[in-house]
Amino acid sequence: MKIQLPFTEIICLTGYCFLLNISEKYAGFIYILLLLAKVAYIDYKSYLIPNKLPVFIAFGGCIHQLMQNEYFAFWNVFFALIFISMVFLPIYFFTDTIGGGDVKLSYALCLWLPYPLIAQAIFFAVFSASLLCIYRILQKEYTLNDILPFGPFISLGALIIFSIFYF
Repeated sequence: MKIQLPFTEIICLTGYCFLLNISEKYAGFIYILLLLAKVAYIDYKSYLIPNKLPVFIAFGGCIHQLMQNEYFAFWNVFFALIFISMVFLPIYFFTDTIGGGDVKLSYALCLWLPYPLIAQAIFFAVFSASLLCIYRILQKEYTLNDILPFGPFISLGALIIFSIFYF
């Protein structure tokens, strides 16, 4: 499976913003929607999040922070990074249950969703993944040792929290 870079999405988004005179709030939502949909699809199909996608998400998050505020919300992003470090790094280093792409995706989303919002997005991701796992175990589709990609759930949680709190 060849993984394409998100240049197509970025070029199309830029063209649509200029042609249709879309505000930066909606342009940011379209940008994060396209990239997180791509992350969710690739992670679901290949159990792998390419390193380039979190970089594009982080780059877009920096632009989003600068366009939303007159200043960069440094402390909110800093506390979001501390929160992600406290939650994901022990799980990543001491167990084998979460991949490095999920951790990088969560760090990149800290720029889109500062501290209180990233915690809610991660809670929603864990809750929705738990519900799906319980359902699939009860339906005898999964066992306790099967692998479930977590990237789609992080993407879903981030999109829901982003759409609730920014619109």
